[in-house]
Amino acid sequence: MPMLRKLVEKIPSIFHRIRNRHFPGPLTLLFLPAPGIDPALLHNSSRIGIRMPDCPWLLALIEDTGLPLISTSLNISGQPALMSGQEIIRRFPRLNAVIDGGTLSPSRGSTVVDIATGELKILREGDLPASEILQL
Repeated sequence: MPMLRKLVEKIPSIFHRIRNRHFPGPLTLLFLPAPGIDPALLHNSSRIGIRMPDCPWLLALIEDTGLPLISTSLNISGQPALMSGQEIIRRFPRLNAVIDGGTLSPSRGSTVVDIATGELKILREGDLPASEILQL
């Protein structure tokens, strides 16, 4: 929670119910960004996306560094998802580094939910069914 408090303006009460049921997991939550967040991280949006991946080694890396991992999907709209480090390197040969966590299982991606106003607004349904979130 301390890391989240540094990244977002406020934490709506609905967040705690979502966190208790669906974090970590395939869910991206959108919040209002904290003052001072670099606008480049918002990509012309008024929201900042926060996700807690269900990946032990990645969570350990975040905890050990005490820093958030800032990333974006490397998937290009309309193109097949990149499922391995080798595919990423072939597609983006000028990257300085790739952490290869192995081949990913097929996925529809994370479900994206805007909770910035305190209400649930499903923007994209992914691996976590929207119906499970709307039950909160």
